[in-house]
Amino acid sequence: MNKILTFIILSFLYTNISTAKLSNTAWNQVYGGCYNSSDKSKFFRQYCTCFVNSFSEIFSDNELDNYLKTTRDVTQDPLFLRVTRECYDKYK
Repeated sequence: MNKILTFIILSFLYTNISTAKLSNTAWNQVYGGCYNSSDKSKFFRQYCTCFVNSFSEIFSDNELDNYLKTTRDVTQDPLFLRVTRECYDKYK
């Protein structure tokens, strides 16, 4: 019985993770917004890739749209700040 419960719980967790992926179009739009507003250096290629991949692990296209619509100032949002800091620290 415990094995079955564990399998069911893991299945739900895996299903939730697998749906949180941006489409190629959304990924390219977010990357373009990040990279095109930068000085287009090697650092920003790596940083923007990290940034978009992090959001792709968390959000699907619809979830990202809802996040952006419901967040007043994205640049002050704790999730945005955490992802920004992690990617900055990774490539600085």
